Amino acid sequence: MKSKDSEELYYIRCCISHEEYCLLWWKPESNGYTFDLDKAGLYTAEKAAEIQGNRDTDIPIAQSIAEAASFRVVSYDSLQEAKSALQENV
Repeated sequence: MKSKDSEELYYIRCCISHEEYCLLWWKPESNGYTFDLDKAGLYTAEKAAEIQGNRDTDIPIAQSIAEAASFRVVSYDSLQEAKSALQENV
């Protein structure tokens, strides 16, 4: 997806950590990290370059590329939370 002015947006991959096949992404407004691409922040090319300039472990990945490479998974913790929530509502 591109912003209103057709500029490509970027996710920021943090290369400090990963879990097997899951990559770590910056959250919106540089507010922590997430493995969930749906919860990751999107940054303009200018902001992505600024972030990368400050830390060589952070790599901008074009939104179109990251989303094309993504696939759906269910984490164990999320499954447990969902099961608990359903049991509470029964």
